[in-house]
Amino acid sequence: MNIVTIISRTTRKRINQYNEAYIIMVDNFDIFNDKFKYLTKEKDWNPNVYFLIVFKEINTKLLNDLFNILLNYHILEVVVINSKEIQLFTYNPFDNYNCGKSFTSIIKLDDCAAVNITSLYFYKFHTGLKRCTFNAVVPHWPPYVINPERNVGPVKLLGTEQYIMKILSQLEGFNINYTYTDNAEEFSVIDNDMKATGSLSLIQNKKTDMIFGGMLLTYERGAAFSYFCGHHPFIDKLDIMVKKTGPLPIWRNLYLEFTYVVWILLAFTFFIFFVIFVSFCIKEKCRIFLIMWAILLQQSCRLHYKFKVKCFIFQWILFSCLVNIYYQSNLMGLTTHVSHNYQISNEKDLLEFKLQSCVSHVIKEVVRITTGKEYESGKYCDTFLNSLDTVSEDDTKYTVTLYSIYNYNKFKYTDDYGDPLLYPFKIPIYKVMYAVYFYKGFPMLNILHTHTLRLRENGLIKYKMDELDYENSRKTFFAKKQFQARFIFPGCVLMIGLGLAVTSFIIELLVDYVQRKRMNNVIFIH
Repeated sequence: MNIVTIISRTTRKRINQYNEAYIIMVDNFDIFNDKFKYLTKEKDWNPNVYFLIVFKEINTKLLNDLFNILLNYHILEVVVINSKEIQLFTYNPFDNYNCGKSFTSIIKLDDCAAVNITSLYFYKFHTGLKRCTFNAVVPHWPPYVINPERNVGPVKLLGTEQYIMKILSQLEGFNINYTYTDNAEEFSVIDNDMKATGSLSLIQNKKTDMIFGGMLLTYERGAAFSYFCGHHPFIDKLDIMVKKTGPLPIWRNLYLEFTYVVWILLAFTFFIFFVIFVSFCIKEKCRIFLIMWAILLQQSCRLHYKFKVKCFIFQWILFSCLVNIYYQSNLMGLTTHVSHNYQISNEKDLLEFKLQSCVSHVIKEVVRITTGKEYESGKYCDTFLNSLDTVSEDDTKYTVTLYSIYNYNKFKYTDDYGDPLLYPFKIPIYKVMYAVYFYKGFPMLNILHTHTLRLRENGLIKYKMDELDYENSRKTFFAKKQFQARFIFPGCVLMIGLGLAVTSFIIELLVDYVQRKRMNNVIFIH
């Protein structure tokens, strides 16, 4: 036994309740014309269900106006009852290929005794969408929609959603008239009365039948319009992106071989050995220090000390050899595996390094609506690609972006060798889906959605995405990386060391020359 719950209500108070059918009791046409519009402003308004409208009294001359109102709200499955004369009326806006946009006659159901649910709400889509022409307003927003006038390449490409609608029109036999706009970065919002702003308002104002082209799916939009989604072979996401870090400055390689703990321990060990040596040779502190330093740098020297001192010096020699071996092996590793600066990779790093946000206006609005977070739009960050351009050149800023749009334009944000200049965080802020929006009550939408899912499952949409990526990559040429000698030490340090060594060598020669000359002038008396 099926139990159906009927909720009694008026148009004075809105009820957020999904309705499987509408039974409307009204006195006359004037009241219906005045009050019915409030019902259509509810979030759960559904023109695709069964409607039963019972008038206490209605003039048959007003039936044409009544069905025009119902047609304006795209209500198809409807039966009107005139209770005074026990008359039933309906209509079929799909008769004679009218495509749900007009009707030629009002159908009167005479034999009320023989009427059942099947005869009241009969199947009306015998002609389907054949010979229909729908209007579509779409922005230029690759890879979803590509304006043919702005496609300057040798191959005329269609966006992925253009491709989908082209296949659907071929399968169901309808045509689409396209109107291209430049408002891709305008985000339409829905108010409490289900009134849309921006481009989506064109559907409610009867200026177009559908809008698509990277249109994000939100709860409010889904309540205000008919739509289908899930047609893309991926789920897009809002990513935080920063500039990718480069290699460390060469001078930092002087101390990167060891951590700061190792350097501290090395200095402490040097001090301990120095104290031990000085305890044996108190008068030769400077000479002991220079000898220890020479051994640490693997320089040879002559030793004229007692056996105990030589034993400790031998231990220092072994320690210095181990340190130098480890240091030089790490130094060689830095020549083959270049160290990079620390890569900012999470939101905690953003706060720690105090990066400034550079978020486009449309993404800022999307993030505010979907997650409640607020971001600032800095200078040169007004549009989507401008924010990416700014962040790719400035390591003090970050942006929030749709990964699919960045992925399509990724070849613009690479260096001469094809390495990316931007780094996306691994954990996205929010995952988003795209939808194709129609007016509320668009016919046969479930069939179109089924066709779309089959296109996705067959891999045709993925193939179209790969084709767009391939054609986009052909516009960019990268240089081949050549072998480049990399000096692990800065040139200035090498020049200073070389200068000091040459100077010391010259001083030693001069001192030896002076000493020899003095010795020649000395008279030895036997």
